[in-house]
Amino acid sequence: MVQPPPKISFFTNHTYVLALLLRLNGTPLRVIAQELDLTERSVQGIVSDLERIGVIRREKIGRTNFYTINRNVRLSGILEQHRTVHDILQFLERTELGEDAQPNTHQLRRAMPNSSQQKLFVTLR
Repeated sequence: MVQPPPKISFFTNHTYVLALLLRLNGTPLRVIAQELDLTERSVQGIVSDLERIGVIRREKIGRTNFYTINRNVRLSGILEQHRTVHDILQFLERTELGEDAQPNTHQLRRAMPNSSQQKLFVTLR
């Protein structure tokens, strides 16, 4: 019996969470967790990690978290340390990575500003 080749991802869960936060407006973290087959707790931890290293800034307004994404943050890995968050998001936007993971109940934002910071809302439920 021939075994199918293993599925290998070259992106981390942090990249996937950031991509979905960027692409989906008003999406609860619970939905992002479901779409990525992660626990809600792990997604909350990833969001905290991204905030701690300065990739996102969180501002709570009522039941909604307001995020500003700082695209100027440099990546820290040995191979990508000469790149920024902007570079990786630009690549994801260009290739439309994550298109298969979009929830049917949410509208994707197709136009994304080219500024170094982007604001979006994520509703907590």
